[in-house]
Amino acid sequence: MIKIIFYRNANDNLCGFEVTNHGESTVCAAISLITLNTYNSLKSFVDEDMTCEYNPTGGFLSVHLPNIKKGNYNNEAELLLKTLELGVCSVDEIYPNNLKITYIT
Repeated sequence: MIKIIFYRNANDNLCGFEVTNHGESTVCAAISLITLNTYNSLKSFVDEDMTCEYNPTGGFLSVHLPNIKKGNYNNEAELLLKTLELGVCSVDEIYPNNLKITYIT
């Protein structure tokens, strides 16, 4: 099962995400695509400090925006992270037994 954690700050803004246990199924490919696209979009289009850990063979991606975690707000980052959330939830609606989505504040 693919595990996805969305991190929120005290103001309820998304400030990161982590994906584990994805392999080679169609669902895994979809999740890999939208999470990597979100990371690349944050890196390319948003002026925000970011940390990233990635293990392509282990099915792991972790992205955190520390300034947003501290309570700062970035509209562009929030839009991209909400777009990721929408995409993940859409995949979950189609394939409900393949994802476990968790939110951590």
